[in-house]
Amino acid sequence: RMIVLVGLALLLVYLFWRQPVHWQRIYLAGTLAAVLLVTGEKTVERIAETGRIFDTTLTTPWEDMQVWCAQNTPTDALLMTPIYIEGFRSFSKRPIYGTYKDGAPHNYSRKTIFRWWARMQALGLSLPWNRAAFPSLYHQHALSVARENNIRFVIYEKSIALPPVAPLYENQQFAIFETPVLPDSSATN
Repeated sequence: RMIVLVGLALLLVYLFWRQPVHWQRIYLAGTLAAVLLVTGEKTVERIAETGRIFDTTLTTPWEDMQVWCAQNTPTDALLMTPIYIEGFRSFSKRPIYGTYKDGAPHNYSRKTIFRWWARMQALGLSLPWNRAAFPSLYHQHALSVARENNIRFVIYEKSIALPPVAPLYENQQFAIFETPVLPDSSATN
């Protein structure tokens, strides 16, 4: 089905370039209509909801958590996510406290680089980087930093540690908790 769609698109592009301008518009409209007919209504809904063309059931647990957050948290909610896993903003469309990789673009701003570095230090990071320690540092400090910064939602990787309360949502790899519900101690197994 995809080969037929690609072949049709290539044929229409070839015809598109060989025609006068008014025919180009007709071919372009025809191509768009053909794509929508072949892919169907569910694909259009999927693109609108997640930004993905392909089936969202094929997503990773990280992307699944992002989609859940996009659908179930306030749009202005700041989330605490594992600092060693990047890309949470992609599908969640939510602001996060930060990741270690956020430092690269902040190098161009004295104002924001110090704010980012203070956030990373609050989570236990120090120089030189020890990436192997990031997961345990995050799980050790995430809850206290979230409370200090009024962050309502905290995401933990399930393989490391989980608070002793029921999560709002969990999948195979991650669980999200609401901070007012969490006990004062750090996450424990």
